[in-house]
Amino acid sequence: MKKIFNLAVVFAAMMTAFTFTSCSDEDKAEEQVQEQQLEQIAVLQGNTYGFSNASLAKSGFFKVISATGTAGSKVVEIEITTKKDDQKGEIFTLGDDAEHTSYLKWDGTKFENVKQSEAEANADKIIFCLASAENNYVITSATVNNKVKATGKATTTYFSIK
Repeated sequence: MKKIFNLAVVFAAMMTAFTFTSCSDEDKAEEQVQEQQLEQIAVLQGNTYGFSNASLAKSGFFKVISATGTAGSKVVEIEITTKKDDQKGEIFTLGDDAEHTSYLKWDGTKFENVKQSEAEANADKIIFCLASAENNYVITSATVNNKVKATGKATTTYFSIK
């Protein structure tokens, strides 16, 4: 099992490297990527993270613009930048309060905020899930998110940029 996990991590890292092409700021970011990729990551306001989902052939970076509230009223605003689409710098808000959705779906051409019922029905297309942890803001893959993990098929891995 450990060997399979290690191979999966290496494969995800290789896919991430092949997906990214060279551009000045992005080259620097790629050089600073931590080796460990996780299916969930605690995020901090102002920090930049990478993501990769091999089954959806989608990867890129996201910056946490703001992270506010406490469990049950958390709101995280992220800016997603990818190299191969027209959505450079598109901003999305995820929240576990009544006004926002906790899930971000990739439909093959664009990202879209979706509610839990749609996330459960389309778990194979969910790239970002906001988890409600007590003291942290946690972004998870659909395969580990408590609400959609039973139907989650597309594993997204996340990594910090130093």
